[in-house]
Amino acid sequence: MRDVIDAHIEQIHAALAVAPQTNEVGRSVALLAGLFDLVTASGLRRIRLLELGASAGLNLLLDEYLFRGHSWHFGPSDSKVQFADAIAGPVRPEPFEIVARAGCDLNPVDATTVDGQLLLTSFVWPFDLDRHKRLAAAIEIATSRPVQIDNAPASDWLLQAMEVAEPEMLTVVWHSITQMYWSAEELAAVETILASRGGQQWVGEVGLEFDLAGPQVAEPEPRTRLRSVGAVSTPRQRLIGTAHHHGVPVTLSLS
Repeated sequence: MRDVIDAHIEQIHAALAVAPQTNEVGRSVALLAGLFDLVTASGLRRIRLLELGASAGLNLLLDEYLFRGHSWHFGPSDSKVQFADAIAGPVRPEPFEIVARAGCDLNPVDATTVDGQLLLTSFVWPFDLDRHKRLAAAIEIATSRPVQIDNAPASDWLLQAMEVAEPEMLTVVWHSITQMYWSAEELAAVETILASRGGQQWVGEVGLEFDLAGPQVAEPEPRTRLRSVGAVSTPRQRLIGTAHHHGVPVTLSLS
């Protein structure tokens, strides 16, 4: 081990300067549960999905993955990415269509390139074979369905991304295990944008984040928020359950 480190010290130093990119596909389970909740509450089934801290944007392709429960399913039956019984609790599936999708990241990864695929793979623990299998399958899907991920901070990008909204469309802003890395100023700026746009269009939010004021050992919490057109009151907010920081499993409480 010492000999290997000594022989590759320059590469190791360079690698330590690379920001982690854990584009965990399992977090799409929490996103799906949140979308079911927002579609039920809004009645809108045409979704514009925007992801903050999207990495390679693999979770933006959740409608290309198959999710199955005891009495429900969502997604194509022949998908190479499949989640069986990944949601525990009262699942209320709702049909919806993602009509537009985009994301931003400070260091976006191009999953259609060999370098991008190697980078994403390098951040999965080598012994975690299920995650490696999911990632490889998601990358294969992404190479044929590339998603535009812009190099930009969340607040700068979101303001422009939310400018135009079609009638009867629900804009959903999605983020997972990323807000813990944001500054207080960035958190406040994103919140201001969501509040201001919520008065002009239907705006939903699905987050899988740690409670920044809670204990560090706590699990991340899937939460949803919904603002309707013209709303001036507090948005509808729900803690819908708990999840592993890699997404699976999600346990719904819908409090």
